[in-house]
Amino acid sequence: MIATLKIDSRIYLSPLGDLSPPVLERLQDRLTFDNPVWLENEKHGYSNWRVPEKLRFYRIDGNDLIMPRGFIRQAIWMLRDAGIEYQFDH
Repeated sequence: MIATLKIDSRIYLSPLGDLSPPVLERLQDRLTFDNPVWLENEKHGYSNWRVPEKLRFYRIDGNDLIMPRGFIRQAIWMLRDAGIEYQFDH
């Protein structure tokens, strides 16, 4: 399997169907953070209505995992670590 990375203002990793679930979960976990506003509200007993508990800096669109451009080195490292070959699409 060869993953394709397209980089513009974001990183597009495809095809998602060829990535194993653990690799996809690992990428998503690295791009998911606790929301400090939610934590602060929880600490003070304020309402968290419409405040997400987690901030996710990725999205899935069709067959692409879309990530911030600055995550490229970590994404490549994670693909290499999983033994996944990759290529760049210009």
